[in-house]
Formats: sequence, C-alpha cells, structure tokens
Amino acid sequence: MHSLVEEINETNAWRDGEFAKFRVNPHQVESILWGRMCVPMIYANWEGFVVSSLKMLLQHLN
Repeated sequence: MHSLVEEINETNAWRDGEFAKFRVNPHQVESILWGRMCVPMIYANWEGFVVSSLKMLLQHLN
C-alpha cells in the first residue's frame, strides 16, 4: 500500500474511535443528546477527514 494511503488511514483512526463511543452502548447516551449531536458529529468528522486528506495529498504531490 502506498505510504500516503497509510498516513491517511492512521490520521483517520481517532475519528473511528469517536464513532465507536456511540456505537458501543447507545443506551447510555440520552436520545436527546444523540439527536442533537449525530449530524454535527458526522459532518465535523467528515470535514476533518477531507481537509487532512487533501492537505496530505497536496503535500505529497508537491
């Protein structure tokens, strides 16, 4: 596997951990909190992934 892909996967690992907190025991998270945080959390993690991946890609291409 290319080193850039490995680097992107490593930086994305903590995002998976954040989602795992909600997947492991969703009953501990109140439904109101879940409803409020679900969309912003997904968006924030996706945006962070895209930004960091594009920075690494541009750095690699330069």
